[in-house]
Amino acid sequence: MPRGKTPVIKSACSWKNLGLAGVIICTPKGNQPKLCLRIFNGSIDAKKFIRFLKDIKRRMNGKKLLLFIDGLPAHRAKIAAAYIKSQKHWLRIERFPAYAPTLNPIEYLWSAMKRKDLAGHPPNGLSSLKRTVRKSKRRLSNGKLLKGFLKASCMQVNYETSVNLILSRKSKIENCFPPKRYPPKNLRFSVLDPLSAKKITVEIKNDSDG
Repeated sequence: MPRGKTPVIKSACSWKNLGLAGVIICTPKGNQPKLCLRIFNGSIDAKKFIRFLKDIKRRMNGKKLLLFIDGLPAHRAKIAAAYIKSQKHWLRIERFPAYAPTLNPIEYLWSAMKRKDLAGHPPNGLSSLKRTVRKSKRRLSNGKLLKGFLKASCMQVNYETSVNLILSRKSKIENCFPPKRYPPKNLRFSVLDPLSAKKITVEIKNDSDG
């Protein structure tokens, strides 16, 4: 290429890609973490999300699961919602607050995979990329690393984390009161802790004159 001439890259503009679905399965207190990860050709859609849920169901082997998901469109699709509704005997879904990736432990795993295992290693096709991802999965399946991701996201159960997660749904609490009557002077209620599956009491005090 002559100096001073802008290089031109010819491309058919049809990029092939892989989609990854992953979840860290653990006890309510964050112990015995295990990684469940699946590689898909192309982006994750609702049908692929359902296939992943079926993989998780086999992995659970009859046990019940409280699964936290983000706001990916595939998670909100009608066919996904219908499938989840049909699986209530073992599966319960809770959604992370919007724009809160730091609460999601799998985001820390994706970051570790991209920075250490995928960075600086351009794949020679999708097959090469799949091999790299599988190798990264083996490394990241280490129990200590998985516990670190849970701890970084505050998903290991403690009272403060549980209350903050519940109060992040402030709009749902507001809808319980007539317009211009929220917040009340004192609000005390019991809720099911989405992390430990136990009932806890939450108290909101409002000292303002209103």
